[in-house]
Amino acid sequence: MIERVFYLIAIAAFLGGHAYADDADTAIKAGDRIQLEFTGNAARKFSRFGLRPTAKAEARGLSISTIAEVLGLTDDSNVRIEHNTELVVDSKRYRLTLVGTLSPKHILTKTTPAGTLVAAAPGAMATETNADQHTRYLHVDDFAIFSDFKLQRWQLIEQLND
Repeated sequence: MIERVFYLIAIAAFLGGHAYADDADTAIKAGDRIQLEFTGNAARKFSRFGLRPTAKAEARGLSISTIAEVLGLTDDSNVRIEHNTELVVDSKRYRLTLVGTLSPKHILTKTTPAGTLVAAAPGAMATETNADQHTRYLHVDDFAIFSDFKLQRWQLIEQLND
């Protein structure tokens, strides 16, 4: 009888520890990827950096999605993110960078249940997920959610190849 009680305690401790470990793995850490979705005023401002200077991004319902990487956590537990992409506009090469710091409460997680059909791109063959997939995302309609924010477009002036 006492062995059964210890056995049940051991199983409960194992399962409880396993659940705790899973929770710890869901914490945001350096290297994590976050899907950014810009809408409204933020989408208009973000699109200005990727379009020709004379082009206007005034389309209603404009939405831009991209990926950022978590650089790390600050001393006050805020999240520091970065996005980089290369652009070619009128045969000129540019680098677009976004760096910002924000509270982790703004970063949400979407869960795609196991068994869901997903495709890598529109028109691509869909495959069934084997396990739950968790995607971190950040909806940005105003850059004011960032306590520290910088969006820059850099132009390549000179390049040396070996």
